Amino acid sequence: MVVAQRKSSWCRGALLMSWFKTYLLGFLLFLAACGFEPALSPSSPGASFLNNLEVPVQESREDFEFRAELLKQIGDPSAEAQFRLEYDLNISESIVTISSDADLDRYTLVGIVTYRLIDIEDQRVVDQDVVRASSGYSATSDTFPTRIAERDARTRLVQSLASRLYQVLLLEADTILK
Repeated sequence: MVVAQRKSSWCRGALLMSWFKTYLLGFLLFLAACGFEPALSPSSPGASFLNNLEVPVQESREDFEFRAELLKQIGDPSAEAQFRLEYDLNISESIVTISSDADLDRYTLVGIVTYRLIDIEDQRVVDQDVVRASSGYSATSDTFPTRIAERDARTRLVQSLASRLYQVLLLEADTILK
């Protein structure tokens, strides 16, 4: 009687990994052939643009967190920035869930950043757009945990808005610098 042996799982895993490496290498070669350049390479427009960006300080807690998160991603601006980023941060709150006993259980925060990129030399608006994001939190019967949850949701929202604005500026850097 002949018994067929099954291939061990590590053998199938090694074969799968081999195929994955082959496709990954092919994809990377394709990117190199089509002129792909990383967005933050030292010679890219994005790196030089972000180093010449001034972000003024504003007053509210959310504005402070937004600016801090944005500067964490773009780095400290040079002493003689070429562009100034002006923005308006608006956060609205809406009720998502009301329980059967009329308690509010879930809130959604929607953040909108309307920004203007201004050339400092001639005070000309170079770019303007809107960035949106949302976050949420759950309410409890106690006030303190609900306030902490709301503050954390606002922090997450502001971080998400800063990340999205950073991505937009990085992608539009080549167009802005022309």
